[in-house]
Amino acid sequence: MKTNTKKPNGIDYIGVSVGALILNEQRQILLTKRSQNARNEKGCWEAPGGSVDFGETLETAVKREMQEELGISIKILYQFPAENHLIPTEKQHWVATTFLCFLTKNQEPTIQEPEKCDGFGWFDFSNLPRPLSLITQKDITQLGNFDLSVMPGVYRHFKGNKYQIINVAKHSETLEKMVIYQSLYDNPISKIWVRPKKMFFETVSYNGKRVKRFTKI
Repeated sequence: MKTNTKKPNGIDYIGVSVGALILNEQRQILLTKRSQNARNEKGCWEAPGGSVDFGETLETAVKREMQEELGISIKILYQFPAENHLIPTEKQHWVATTFLCFLTKNQEPTIQEPEKCDGFGWFDFSNLPRPLSLITQKDITQLGNFDLSVMPGVYRHFKGNKYQIINVAKHSETLEKMVIYQSLYDNPISKIWVRPKKMFFETVSYNGKRVKRFTKI
């Protein structure tokens, strides 16, 4: 009796991957288009990323992938919960972790690995390209939990201290929007602060001038 020893397409183990949802100051998202020579989901648009190498942390892997694919440096702001990225038609299963990121400085991505992706662009959330990869569809759904009217990142208080915005929440009774942010100058434990959104972005009088309470840097 013969047994079928033909191996399925794809890989015969569960892979670990990382991706980056990179936003610019216009609240647009950077997506890349997978080439016809890509490992899977050919022709799909996705948040750039790749597999984790042996011994790497997830954070190190996603930063390396951005350098290798697009020649850019990123700042990680938030780590989304891991998702199962199943591609049944290609017999692949990845455990995927995506990070919300910004560019560390004014940089323009350039395609470094044309065999993997052959296009990229900055897109408004109201006008995303199609088709999107399966995991990027999930990532964008998770991103919907963020209030993007307040851009995550580092802000400088008018007196000089720096703070990291964590998220925006609503007051449990009044439903007023509140900014949750963390000090970057306390050591070893950073303090968590909560301030009404309208107060966070208002101007104040300082040394005889009107200045912003917080300025994004």
